[in-house]
Amino acid sequence: MDKLTKIKNELQTIYNNITGGISDKKANFSPRMKESRHHFWQSLKERKEIVAITLLSIVLLALIMIVAIPRTKASIITKETNSLVGRNYQESNHVELIPYNKIEKAIVNNDSITVAIIDQHDENYDVLESVLNDEEKAVKFDGTVYLYPLVNEKDRVRSFFKIKDGITLIHFEDQKETARKVLSKKKDIEKNTFDYFKSMSMGKPAMTADELANEKLKEDQEAKGLTPDGEPKKTGEVIDELKDVII
Repeated sequence: MDKLTKIKNELQTIYNNITGGISDKKANFSPRMKESRHHFWQSLKERKEIVAITLLSIVLLALIMIVAIPRTKASIITKETNSLVGRNYQESNHVELIPYNKIEKAIVNNDSITVAIIDQHDENYDVLESVLNDEEKAVKFDGTVYLYPLVNEKDRVRSFFKIKDGITLIHFEDQKETARKVLSKKKDIEKNTFDYFKSMSMGKPAMTADELANEKLKEDQEAKGLTPDGEPKKTGEVIDELKDVII
């Protein structure tokens, strides 16, 4: 009986040790699970924040590339234009350079404007520069000479305004082209450049001083009822039978 009791007690002790160990393991395992899950969600949250920051950085970088870089490029080219071309007209009171990529804006913002689209590599550019800086010749024209140098966008501007070679003067009225003149001969540029600007700014075709004077004389004679030769215009003779008709 004592042996049976002893065996029973030993078996009970073994059982208690086994079940107690399992309980201890369960007790220890539960906090580990909680801790593991906590770390998992915390890591996921941190990853979401990293992903969000990364995406935001990409968007900001894209905006900088879309907005800032073109502006920076335009600013650099404008400075380059002023350095290469603008400095040659610093003493002139009637020449104004249109900034890079702003020629369309200049045309839209002015009801009447004559633009000279110039290529500083053109064989006659130096002649034009000399003429525009000649104050004695400039007195013929009291307006503003707008220059647009083809520094960086030759193909686009040439295509848009249908320009081939030479120095091109184009006059616009309410954004519509009304007159055009290509300057390709040295003597023509030296003698007539300001006359062309003057006549085009008056809404006429490009004319030399003599042509403009003849046009003015013709208009004055027309207003006075005279022929181009200065003779009175002939009127039709009155039919005798109509003289006594009472109206």
